[in-house]
Amino acid sequence: MSWLDKIKEYAPDIVAAVSTGGTSLAVTGLRILGKELLGDENATEEQIVEAAEVATPEQLLAITKANNNFRFEMTKLQVQENNSAREMYSKHNEQADAIADRITKWNVAYILGLVAVNCLIVYFLEENAALVAAASNIIGLVIRDLLSQIQAVTGFYFGSSLGSKSKDSKAK
Repeated sequence: MSWLDKIKEYAPDIVAAVSTGGTSLAVTGLRILGKELLGDENATEEQIVEAAEVATPEQLLAITKANNNFRFEMTKLQVQENNSAREMYSKHNEQADAIADRITKWNVAYILGLVAVNCLIVYFLEENAALVAAASNIIGLVIRDLLSQIQAVTGFYFGSSLGSKSKDSKAK
């Protein structure tokens, strides 16, 4: 079992940040692990690996608490990013409105067209199953991305239900 596998049981969010989160998240995750395992935020990765392999139950509990704090801080950052985007939108909304308008008007048409193309591919290439499967998978991925664009635009303009409720209650 690697040191990340051991820590993953107690701090899945920190391990995810260390292994796939890019440079700043990885550094933050290692800093948190170093603080909890060694009492040193500047511990090297090698020191953290050694400490993780012999971590006591108390240290593992501290890592779980640190993971919860890490998750909380990440949520705060996401809220700040959303607020920043909304603030920027309130000042410079013309281009964003044009893009959102294009997405909401055209993506549904693109999706319907892709579904029709997929049906034609299945009909005309029914004997070549591998080609049909590959084309259908690619078309499915494109449709998924087009739908996620619509979802992102809708989410930006209308916000999350929880965010909207808290904003409305603060305004009153």
